[in-house]
Amino acid sequence: GTFNDPLKGKELTLAQYDQGADIVMNVASNTGNGVLEAAKEKGKYAIGVDLNQDGIYPGHILTSMLKRVDRASYQLGQDVQKNTFKGNKVVEMGIASGGVGLTDMSVMKKALGAKFPEDILKRIQQLTDDVKSGKIKVEAYKGFQRD
Repeated sequence: GTFNDPLKGKELTLAQYDQGADIVMNVASNTGNGVLEAAKEKGKYAIGVDLNQDGIYPGHILTSMLKRVDRASYQLGQDVQKNTFKGNKVVEMGIASGGVGLTDMSVMKKALGAKFPEDILKRIQQLTDDVKSGKIKVEAYKGFQRD
């Protein structure tokens, strides 16, 4: 219900951990900072969002889902410079265009040392490649309209 209440994020995350969750994903901007804090406090795991949050609580944040606003901004600048910018339209930037992705998990890898499951990086790369090639098609949620 809010994107700006870290205490609420922590409270809800602690409740999820108490109910047996091992990993909680932060999807609530500043409220999500409470998610990350709860992971550290409980000795559990979280996934960051929007930017690389892996180093906030090393060993507790598995990875972060990156929204590459830098790439979108750069693309917009290129379009304006080339005089190909067309306003009044939605431009989707997903995995294939580099608009979203995951961190390289280097912080977690360092925290876990030899216990880090190297095969997970290979699997993530394979899934990323499959999305980029079209082998895996990512569908929009039912009711979500695209332009």
